[in-house]
Amino acid sequence: KRWEVVNKVAHYASSLNLGSDASTRIIRINQAIALKEQNRLAEMNALLDRQDWSSCALRFHVARYALKEQYDQMIPLLDKAVANEEIDKHAVVEWPLFRWFRESHIYESVFPKLFPE
Repeated sequence: KRWEVVNKVAHYASSLNLGSDASTRIIRINQAIALKEQNRLAEMNALLDRQDWSSCALRFHVARYALKEQYDQMIPLLDKAVANEEIDKHAVVEWPLFRWFRESHIYESVFPKLFPE
């Protein structure tokens, strides 16, 4: 139910002119997370594929690859985004975007390399 609401709000917000590319991308990413949580993968992929990703911040590229579970492409970019302080440890541990990555078999080997203690 919660993800249906997120999807509806994000769909509405995407129809508004927010004036900021980053704001538009954040809304799209949140809508894609909601669609994925509802197992509406074809809609999620269509939403992501409609967006031009060529000239955006690194964190948005990471988000797209994370949602598509394309970890071979995501991990090097995530490493750079962490180094550039675009994405922090809390985001990787808590953000719903990374839920599927956290559940993957590679997370346990990658996480300590991203955030050595």
